[in-house]
Amino acid sequence: MLCLCPNCHVRFDGGAFVLTDDLTIIDTVKDRLEAKLKHHQWHYINSDHVRHRRLHWTRRNPAPLTALPSAQESR
Repeated sequence: MLCLCPNCHVRFDGGAFVLTDDLTIIDTVKDRLEAKLKHHQWHYINSDHVRHRRLHWTRRNPAPLTALPSAQESR
């Protein structure tokens, strides 16, 4: 479960924000890394779900995401 403000919720649901495996927020519109998601120690976030959601949106967006760590490693 993620607790987001209404604006971030819309961006996350629409694919404008995706998360890396270490829970860093990527703004896919501006193609840049944002802040790391605050994580409460009692809340578990399944990295498989994070990865699945990120791949769902990055496959739909034909623009290259150079902010993704995998893109930075391939340079």
